[in-house]
Amino acid sequence: MIAPVAEKERGHPAKATGNCFMWKQHRLTKRAEFEKVRRDGKAWGNPWVVVYASPNAVSVTRFGFSIGRRLGTAVVRNRVRRRLREIVRRYTERLRPGWDLVIIARQRAVAASYQELQAAMHQALERTGLLAERGSNDEPETGRGAGRV
Repeated sequence: MIAPVAEKERGHPAKATGNCFMWKQHRLTKRAEFEKVRRDGKAWGNPWVVVYASPNAVSVTRFGFSIGRRLGTAVVRNRVRRRLREIVRRYTERLRPGWDLVIIARQRAVAASYQELQAAMHQALERTGLLAERGSNDEPETGRGAGRV
């Protein structure tokens, strides 16, 4: 009989390194949390996304994604959600801690390419004033394997 292999031994990158982006501490999950950010926060938008931001009482920035049913089927909505999560993940090191962000996808996000969504998110996050300054290249690396060492 083969002994079970622990996740770290299998090489699962998120569990092995402990650097998983969407740990529970980084998520907005409750309806009341979303409503508080929308009610008390300030909004910035463009044709692809709307970003609501509100200060929180914890030392991490938390994220919530809202992808409405009118955007399409579950497959379409999940694709948009995965893309937005990945884009936000690449910005987490540059975002100031202590904020709650709710990101709402608009209809135009469905047909947008990854690069268009990335540019839209960069613009929205820049307008919030939560992005820390970075070198000459403002946008995160793109493409397959970007950011890997």
